[in-house]
Order: sequence, then structure tokens, then C-alpha cells
Amino acid sequence: MNALATDQAGRIARMIHDNPSLKGRVTAGLYIGQKGETIHRVMTADSVITDREKMRLSPPDILLTNYKMLDYMLIRPSDFPLWKHNSPDSLKYLVVDELHTFDGAQGTDLACLIRRLKARVSTPADYLCCIGTSATLGGEESASSLVSYAEKVFGESFGVDSVITESRQSASEFLEGIEVEYYGIPDADLEEFVPSASMNLEEYLRLQANLWFGEFVFDESWRVDLGKRIRRHALFRDLMTALEDSVRTLSDVISDLGSLDSDFAEASPELQEALLMSMLSLLSHSRCSGSFSPLVHVRLQMWLRELRRLVASVSDEPRLRFADDLNEEQLRVHLPVIHCRECGATGWGGVVRKLDSRIRCDLREYYREFFSSGEDVVFVFPEERDAFELGIPGMSYRLCTSCLHLDPGNQDHCTGCGNKSLIDVFIPDNTAKRKGVTIASHNCPYCGGHDSLTIMGARAATLTSVMISQLMSSPFNTDRKLLTFSDSVQDAAHRAGFYAARTWRFNLRIAIQKFLADKGDGLELSSLPAAYIEYWSGKLDPLEYMSTFIAPNMLWFQDYELMLKTGKIPDDSRLKYRVDSRIAWE
Repeated sequence: MNALATDQAGRIARMIHDNPSLKGRVTAGLYIGQKGETIHRVMTADSVITDREKMRLSPPDILLTNYKMLDYMLIRPSDFPLWKHNSPDSLKYLVVDELHTFDGAQGTDLACLIRRLKARVSTPADYLCCIGTSATLGGEESASSLVSYAEKVFGESFGVDSVITESRQSASEFLEGIEVEYYGIPDADLEEFVPSASMNLEEYLRLQANLWFGEFVFDESWRVDLGKRIRRHALFRDLMTALEDSVRTLSDVISDLGSLDSDFAEASPELQEALLMSMLSLLSHSRCSGSFSPLVHVRLQMWLRELRRLVASVSDEPRLRFADDLNEEQLRVHLPVIHCRECGATGWGGVVRKLDSRIRCDLREYYREFFSSGEDVVFVFPEERDAFELGIPGMSYRLCTSCLHLDPGNQDHCTGCGNKSLIDVFIPDNTAKRKGVTIASHNCPYCGGHDSLTIMGARAATLTSVMISQLMSSPFNTDRKLLTFSDSVQDAAHRAGFYAARTWRFNLRIAIQKFLADKGDGLELSSLPAAYIEYWSGKLDPLEYMSTFIAPNMLWFQDYELMLKTGKIPDDSRLKYRVDSRIAWE
């Protein structure tokens, strides 16, 4: 709630500042539980009023808050001045964002809150203009039920014509009267359409505009000029046709463009994707003539599936699959995948009970045994290298790809089912003693990594953290904003800390990579930490260095908190030493 309100506050501040009719005449304030680093007593180009005492003495015309804080504001004595001088006609508009989220008990809570608010300021019946916004609540086909829902929440009457749906132009309407001037695709190599790591956003856009439209001038109105030229390009018209009133996958769009444009069809698959991304990049920065509105709204969504319950086929050429996508017959010849976090050794995991010679493939049983270090857990590696020459204790087997029976020796058929499709595998002896009990340790037999064998996979939090790192570290991202949503407060609290910790580690890797590219040639590994610290200490001032590289679980140090408040640290502070020590350890 606070993230959305803060984001909207910045946009409202810019809207008021840039409009002469509003600037100096209309004020807006942000009143939420989370306090920003800077308290604003007046409106600025980028911020609304955030000083609570100021708002209590002189309430703003527009108040941004959330329903939890509004509840507090109606009952706390310190907030009484906010309502003290209101008259029945003071409250004119009430806007509830994301109206669809207020259902059940939460909807009832909001409905009661709104009625208390109207009672506090003595709002007359049918006087307040209530607005609810939502992108997913419904459309014209459900207008009557939407009106009924809104009346229950707001306690006001609405007509069916109160439901405002979106109005969009068709591709033919948008392109009507515009003649095609540019045809085909640029005659250039694939590398020219793919941004390099050394490029910034402006350099990439300049290159792409010149490739598509020849010599292109980047003056004050280049975005509008770009929009005019794109509308006159044949490939853009084909793109609008392919996307007509629908959401499409990238591969489907590329396929449709190939059927509409012969030049595009003849390009390699890699070049086709790069051409589409180049055009979408230019589209994202083009504007309509005479306005700051985008030529078209470009929205690219990335859908991720959790890498959970991964299994691999038992064969000479294993194939990764999701267990949930397989039927019972297929699951019998698939096993979970294990790998070493240290050296990357990869194999299958399974359970072999005593006096049995068949690997059990039940996933639930395997997960239970694996996480309890059960002694019946086995790790099965394709025998691609001689484990005995490496001195690894264990045994070689021939594994049946049909019934998962293990045969010692050199049989040419399975003694369990007669199948002749067998593969050579090695099962290391990973048994160990823990407090007198026999267990299967998770130490890697190849590199000796302690507890480094783990089940291959990644959940949503891990995948999202990697995507966040890529988006936030990209030189082409000049407007770094991130809003993450979760179905529960507990998940949100956990993932906020998780993302912060993972982002810090990714940033550290990027900083290490930059240092190695500049100063790493010929450097011994033992000298790396000291050289790295010296490199970045020379590029950043002490306070900037510490605020950049301090780990998330070190933010509670008193010297760091003092640095944030005062901009300096005590002369005898050991904060720099502690940050350096953590960097060296990482």
C-alpha cells in the first residue's frame, strides 16, 4: 500500500508542478505509516507535502493515504486538527484505488470506514463523488453487478452509466490516412541490433534509429519525429496487425510478421527476435505529435514457472521435465535431479531400501528421506569418468532404464525385467555417522564440498531475485522502480528482506566483474580482496563506499545509522574495517 501511494504521490507532484493553473494553487499531501528519508513541508517538483504537523495545521487539498492509516487518523487525538475546520462541503471526491481487492471482510471494513469518514465531516447524502479504479474488476457485460458492489462499498447510489470502460482505437483507425514510406528491414548484421555492455540507452537508441530510418537527428523533438517515422514504416503496420486487440507471445508475433513481410521471413530466428526488440525499443521512446503521450503503450510481460519438482529421464541423454506434467507411466522412468553447488557435478537421486536392488522413484518419499538425511538415499552419477581412479569409494552398476533395477557386473540385460536398455552409473558411498546414527551425507564425492549436494530447482523468490538484479543493473534502465506483490503480508515481509540480500550479492558480483576487467589481469587469488577494496575505495568517497558495500544484515550498526542521519561517522569508528572484512569474506 505504501509503495503504491508513494509512487502516485511523485506523479501527482509533477502533474501539479507542470500545470500553471494548478501550481501554487492546489496542494497534495502524503500521509502513510512509513516516513521517507526527507520530510517535505511544501510542494516541490517531485514531492508532495509529507510533514504530518504541517498537514494537521493546514490540510492539503488532496490527501493520499491508505485505509489502515485513514482508520488511525479518524481516532487519534493528534490527528484531530486535520478534521477540525472541515465543513459539510469540504470532502468532494473520494478515490479508492484497486477497488477489486476489497472483498469479504476487507470490503466490509472499508465500507464501514467510508461511512465513518462521511459522518466525521458531515457529508450530505448524495453529495460525495466516489470513484473506484480497477483494471480487472469487469466491463460493460457486468455493469449492473459492478454498480451494486460499488453502492455497498461507498454507501452512495450509482447509475449503470457510471461504469467507465476503456476505449481503444483499432489498428486501422490508428493508421488511417498515413502512407507507407519505409519498407523492408535494415541491411545490417545481428550484432548491430543487440546492445553491447559498453552502450548506454541513448547510444543504443541512436544506433537503432539510424539503422531503421537512415540519418536521424536527435534534437529536442526527436521523440515526436521518431513517432512520425515509425507510423510510416511497413513493419510497424504489420506489427499492429499481428497484435490487433490481443495479447500475443513473442514467438507468435515473430511468426505472424514472417507471414506478412518476406524480408523479415528470410532473416535468421536470432535476427528476427533482435529486429522485433529493436522496433519495440524505439516504439517505447516515441511520442505522439504535439503531446507527451506515447505513440503506443508498449507492455512486455515475462511469465515464469517455478522450477519445482524437477525430474530427469533415466537414459543416455537425460531430459529435464516437470513431474507435474508427467503421467504415472512416465514418472516410473524419471528421477529427481541433484547437483553440487561447488563443482556442478550432476546426477539422479533416489531411495534404495535394504535388501532391494531397485531405485524407488516416489518424489514425496525421496524428499522426506533427503531432508532427513535418511541412510537409504542414494546419488546416482552417469559413469563418464573413472571414479575409482579419483579414489572415490562406491560401486559401479548397470541401471535399467525401464524398471530402474541396479545390476552389478557387465550384464547385457536387466535381471529384473529382461530389458536390454542399460546405462553405466556410479553410486558413491555417502554413508556417515551422526551421533551414532547412520545417515547419507550430502557431501559431494567429486570435489569434497561439504553439504553441497542439493536438489536442483528454484522457487519464485529466487527466480524473481535474479530478474530484479538483471533489470536494476541494466544500463538501459533509466527509471529504476520496482513494485512487488504477494498474496500474504507474511510472504511480502519475508521476500522484501530476501530480495534486498540477494540484490546486494548480485551487485557485489557486478562490482567484482568490473574490477577484474580493469585490474584483474595476472592478479593472484590471494591478493584479490585487498586489491578490490583498494580499487573501489579509490573510486568512491568513504561514505559512498560504505553505503554501497555494507551488507543488509549489517545495517543495524550504530555507526552506520549515525552516518545516515548526520552524513559522517566518529573518528574512531570501525565501520570501514567491518565492511572491508565482510567484502573479503564474501
